[in-house]
Amino acid sequence: MSAFVKKLKSIFSGNNHDKIQHPPLDIDGLINQIKGIEVINPPEPGRKIYSFMYYDFELILDVEVTGQYRLSAFSGKEKKYGFLIKCETGNYKVLAEGIKQCIDFLDGNRKIGDLPDNEVLKGHYFG
Repeated sequence: MSAFVKKLKSIFSGNNHDKIQHPPLDIDGLINQIKGIEVINPPEPGRKIYSFMYYDFELILDVEVTGQYRLSAFSGKEKKYGFLIKCETGNYKVLAEGIKQCIDFLDGNRKIGDLPDNEVLKGHYFG
């Protein structure tokens, strides 16, 4: 089977990633760190606010030009997933819910069809 066909099967059937047991993510602690950073350096579009590792992904939080938060999941230097968290900067309750939904997706099967798309979060696959 060609590498291309294998990649397509992986994308549409789920990543079948190894279920590594991670300690639960302390989202409240994460939000408190983000608040502290934003007090010192108000967020600017495209500039990294915060980053952390989860599974084999580096998750980078920034703000897009519309003023909404964006969480990008990188595997090495390759951007795999992007999540638009539908709230204005400073709305930490919705930000926390958006991060939780991102983590739930990454903990799940990672199928493209299961990318979140709701009132809090919009997920995108980049490959």
